[in-house]
Order: sequence, then structure tokens, then C-alpha cells
Amino acid sequence: MNPDRRSFLRTAGRWSLAAALAGGVGALSLGRRDRCSTTELCGGCEARQTCELPQAAAFRAAEHAESGYRHAREARQTDTP
Repeated sequence: MNPDRRSFLRTAGRWSLAAALAGGVGALSLGRRDRCSTTELCGGCEARQTCELPQAAAFRAAEHAESGYRHAREARQTDTP
């Protein structure tokens, strides 16, 4: 095998390994998160509508129930003389 060819294959292998390692680290860092990344409560979080954590789902359900209760209460108040 030619020394230049060996050098080329060694360098190509190293760069391929570096690219695969960087891609793996990137995929792992962008994967699903099990913890909240903010210190704020769900009400102040920008990602609360798309967050998959159980706390965010419970917050959205409570928020939806509260808005339904508020609308029903306002409707009753306008219907009463």
C-alpha cells in the first residue's frame, strides 16, 4: 500500500469517526428531556404548549378547566337579571 494512500485513509477514518461522534452527541443532546429546563413555573414558560412533561400536561388541563369554568360563570352572570 502506498504511504500517501495510507495517510489519506487514516485521515478519512479519523474525520469520519469525529463526524459520527459529533452527530451522536448532537442527537443525544436534542433528545427527549426528562426534566424541566426552566426555573419558572409552567405559567411563565414559553414551551408550555408543546412540553411533553407530565407537569406541563397537568397545567394545561387545569388551565383549560379554569377557562371553561370562567366562561360558564360569566355566562350565568349575564343571564341573571
